[in-house]
Amino acid sequence: PFKTGVPIPQGELKSIEVLFLEDEQGQRHPIQTNVLSNWPDGSIKWIYCETSMKLPADSRIILYLKDGFSTSSANASISITKSPKNWLIDTGEAQFSIDTHNFHPFNSVKIYTNGQYQQVSVDGKCILIDEQDQQQTASIEKLTIESKGLLRTTLLFQGRFPTIKDKELLFEARIHFFTGTARIQMEFRLHNPSAA
Repeated sequence: PFKTGVPIPQGELKSIEVLFLEDEQGQRHPIQTNVLSNWPDGSIKWIYCETSMKLPADSRIILYLKDGFSTSSANASISITKSPKNWLIDTGEAQFSIDTHNFHPFNSVKIYTNGQYQQVSVDGKCILIDEQDQQQTASIEKLTIESKGLLRTTLLFQGRFPTIKDKELLFEARIHFFTGTARIQMEFRLHNPSAA
């Protein structure tokens, strides 16, 4: 993905819903945007832009940020099917099954190949091992959709590792899913609420 911040002159833009990217050949490309700040008159001052495309090695492309196209008309996006024990994330190229109670991070992964989804081997674990070799799994307390757009959807996991020697560690994880690809990006952060 390509990400950048773009400044907007005062009074020029009222909504990010009308933005799109266009290359030199006039082809439109999907874009995901967020407002970073506004001018005193309420118009948009800075936006965060993200796009993704396949380019040949050592090639270049010039993209123009334009308005007048509703992003809601694009039909490619990531779908999320929720159940109490499991969320299914479908990017169009892969399906990721996520346990809503324990952070693995994935129960299963299926890749779209030859016209159908095929299971791939997944043996992911997220465990904490102390100096006595005791293992604790990460327990999810809250799972939310932090952001959802045309190109990227981000899930936020918040939870804790059970007590080890009367000490408790909290965790926060983000998994970014990208439309039309099996690629994901994960961030994981530990927090010790009892740090000295």
